[in-house]
Amino acid sequence: MSFRRKVFHEVGLFDESLGFADRGASYVQGEEPEFGLRMLNKLGRGTTYNPAAVIYHKVPAGKLRLNVLFKRSFYQGYTKALMGKYSASPQLLGPEKTYLKRILGHYLPKRIKGLFSEKAKLPQLKKLYVLLVSVACVGAGFVYGKVTPHSKVTHRPSA
Repeated sequence: MSFRRKVFHEVGLFDESLGFADRGASYVQGEEPEFGLRMLNKLGRGTTYNPAAVIYHKVPAGKLRLNVLFKRSFYQGYTKALMGKYSASPQLLGPEKTYLKRILGHYLPKRIKGLFSEKAKLPQLKKLYVLLVSVACVGAGFVYGKVTPHSKVTHRPSA
């Protein structure tokens, strides 16, 4: 993501209590969506998606393990629940709902079909397992976030 300097002057900085912390201290992943909500509230518009933008990330090997993926999935759901506590915006979960529909309507059937139509069943089974566990972790995190108080959030958007 990139922003003009002017936006930070008008909206404020990212809420670091909602960010992914170094050394695994916090897996909360809400600083960007919360910042976008503040932009929407204060400036009347949020962020713009540019599919032509190319961004390179260095991902340490330790973050490529399944247990890290599942933990991040859980905290993705947890973070969305936190954002929902501080925003009544109907747009808040729009991208997640669209993505979940795509998973359930396209990716999940594709993985199941692959179990019956492809010779390499074990790779297809592994992909199905990762998909199902990841979605379950997001759901569990969302439910957990709905029923658990969180007092570290410093910015509370009113959208």
